[in-house]
Amino acid sequence: MSSPSPIPLPNDRRSSRASSHEGLLPEHDDRMTVGGPPGSPSPLALRASNSPSSKCRRTRIVKVPPEFQSLEYVSTPDSNLVCLICHTPFDNPVQLACQHYFCHECLDHAWAPQANGRKTCPTCRSIVDTDKDLRPPPRIIERMLDELVVKCSNSKSGCTWVDHRVNVNDHVMLYCEYTPVECSAADCRLQVSQKDFHKGCLHYTVSCEDCHTSIMKKDLEVSAQTRYAVARLTLWYRNTSVTFAQIG
Repeated sequence: MSSPSPIPLPNDRRSSRASSHEGLLPEHDDRMTVGGPPGSPSPLALRASNSPSSKCRRTRIVKVPPEFQSLEYVSTPDSNLVCLICHTPFDNPVQLACQHYFCHECLDHAWAPQANGRKTCPTCRSIVDTDKDLRPPPRIIERMLDELVVKCSNSKSGCTWVDHRVNVNDHVMLYCEYTPVECSAADCRLQVSQKDFHKGCLHYTVSCEDCHTSIMKKDLEVSAQTRYAVARLTLWYRNTSVTFAQIG
């Protein structure tokens, strides 16, 4: 009498079941199995995967602080507050022993080609000891610089903010809706205004309904505002001309 075959352990039941069905399946089975490698996507699936809603989007807004050298001043600054290297009002100024003032960054650029250990004043060429001769400017100079009235660095994009220069960094980095930021689309390297960040990628060409020209989607709103302003100015000019004609 033959001995009974041993009962497989619980962990071996799945493998024994798979081995019992091994001979029932053909060698080359073209049917798609769950968890297997996917086949070629259909045109509908490709269209859905390329839609803006399915693309990965950036959620963190990255901003760049304004550069003081590129700011537009409402009135001409005092010449005593202007750096002789960059010809703009001082940004982080330093005072040399010879009583000349420069932007700290401008001074570093001016000294870069000079030999190590020997620095001279860019104006009077007197020797400067970088360990002793670099001093902070008087407080009155700093206050005068802070009180200079400037426009927002995004004024060309539409921002009308005007205030003291000391407040421009907070305005641009915290409050200005025209501050340029990276496009929310992960595969786009261009920039949009902060107010348009939630609209998705606007860097594609559309046809303007009024002038029938191709224009970037992000510029469509600005173009419409410009045309509206021109139309109002033209209407005002016509009305003024008619009034003067009636008076004459």
